[in-house]
Amino acid sequence: MASMKSLTRADLRFDNTIEDPEQRRQYRKDLGTCISQLPASCLELNAVFADVSHGFDEHPAVTPHTPDTLCIGIRDLSTRLRHLSLDAVRVSPAIFWPADVEQQQQQQPPSWPQLEVLELILEPVDSYGTFYADPTPSEIAYNAANHTPARPIESITRLVPRPERGLHQLVTAAGRAAFRGGGGMPRLRELRVELPDKCGLAVELFFGQDWKGEGNFRLEWTSRPPVPWTDEIVEAWGIEWNMCEIDSEEADEDGDGGYWNLETMVPWR
Repeated sequence: MASMKSLTRADLRFDNTIEDPEQRRQYRKDLGTCISQLPASCLELNAVFADVSHGFDEHPAVTPHTPDTLCIGIRDLSTRLRHLSLDAVRVSPAIFWPADVEQQQQQQPPSWPQLEVLELILEPVDSYGTFYADPTPSEIAYNAANHTPARPIESITRLVPRPERGLHQLVTAAGRAAFRGGGGMPRLRELRVELPDKCGLAVELFFGQDWKGEGNFRLEWTSRPPVPWTDEIVEAWGIEWNMCEIDSEEADEDGDGGYWNLETMVPWR
């Protein structure tokens, strides 16, 4: 596609049906190298990632302690896009912001001068094979008794969130990209990151134009079961706790119910 000099939009589907874990990791690494080679004329990318699910037996898509080549490639590409939409993608914070080691090798932070829309629909596991939540003990017992290779994860319906494993870092990186980059995202209209409720955890981050106008953007976070924000996340998004409206309810002892939602208005360019 690098030779398609007049390409303005790419709609892609990546079917990774490889079973061998090492080959799957190499496929993803090669994809990361190739995806950043889309021609400069391309301003919109819509991609669906259709990997085979192995449930809670999922192997890492990226070798631990190595760069996430796919997320880095997508981030580099996104710095010249207007619209980016990714569905069913396993990511790391590198999709938004360079890791410390990578920052030491760069002279300037990334910027997104043209980006208007960014949409990510996540998988419940990150690039390195870490799940954002654990099943409750009762769910582990039930899943073990009813597990089948064809349906490895559908029997899990109640989870205990473990946002410290990557979800908090991802949301922090998104805030840094929007507010701290080398110019940030000056043309941004909407940023949305969603983890659909596939197995008992649902979260959504929305940052976009407020219908009332007035030069403000609306920042919303919804989570069920509760996934509260940290001071680091609040700082990354350029807000303070006293600016936020928070609505929450704790889950019960069995992990049922509960939510943690945040909403605030943010002055924007």
